[in-house]
Amino acid sequence: MTATVAPDWTTDDLPVVERADGVREALGRTHLPWDLDFVEGVPVECHLTSHELADGALVECHSGLLAGRRRPLRTGVDDEHVGLLVVLEGREQVRQGDVAVDLRAGDALLWRSGLPASFRVIEPLHKLTLLLPADRLRGVSPGPIDLPATRAMTGLLTSHMRALAGLARQVPAAQAGFVVDVALDLLRRAVRPGDGPGTRHDRLVRAAVSIIEGSLDDPSLSPGHIADRLGVSPRWLHTAFAETDSTVASTIRRRRLERVRADLADPAMDDTTITTIAFRWGFTDAATLSRQFRRAFGTTPSASRASTR
Repeated sequence: MTATVAPDWTTDDLPVVERADGVREALGRTHLPWDLDFVEGVPVECHLTSHELADGALVECHSGLLAGRRRPLRTGVDDEHVGLLVVLEGREQVRQGDVAVDLRAGDALLWRSGLPASFRVIEPLHKLTLLLPADRLRGVSPGPIDLPATRAMTGLLTSHMRALAGLARQVPAAQAGFVVDVALDLLRRAVRPGDGPGTRHDRLVRAAVSIIEGSLDDPSLSPGHIADRLGVSPRWLHTAFAETDSTVASTIRRRRLERVRADLADPAMDDTTITTIAFRWGFTDAATLSRQFRRAFGTTPSASRASTR
């Protein structure tokens, strides 16, 4: 399914009466066959630039207003392929399966060749499509998957695709597979559950809890201190904890209180004052410990110690 159309193709080279059929043929070679509709009274314009990259192709498309659809009977004409579409300018509405998206500059979409699809160019469009065999994804759903511009990884993916389009002709054949692999790695990080925001947040929370456990005796332990240790912003750390039923500060407080309660129940600590235990686990004074201990456990530290004897 990779592009067999000339590397640079444009309707400017065709008589006006042949342009619609020319677009059908050219898009059929680069993006699978489509039933196309053109807007009456609007000039038919399309410019395609294709680059072969390893076992795939990168196709840059400038298009005027048009619409298209591909029925189920037209799928399967080739082995299953996927298309990573990135909109650079303009607006295009795409529907495939249960996914319907209104793509604007910066948005991306992963689509697959084996499903019926339809599209409509709403505003003159400039887009890039990386076409690859579906088995190149390895571990990523072949789509359709919407990748809005609001996601950070989509922005990185779009930037890479734009750079790749500008440099594709300079990439040595031996390195073509590598540059495609970079795009696929960015794609995986944008769409794969294992690299999605939820899992990244889980890892961040686990790392933060590990720091908390090892630093409970430090009175200066704080969300800002932990964020610095992890190399993230405090806001990002709070966002990660927001997906749990806790906060950074409450996690620190709870772990400290649990350590205090364990010490109070330990016969070997009978001769250690509650104030000393408070300082041992990062509390600045016994009054603060007593207040937080009662709120958490419904009793005072001294009563808790007595109840264990």
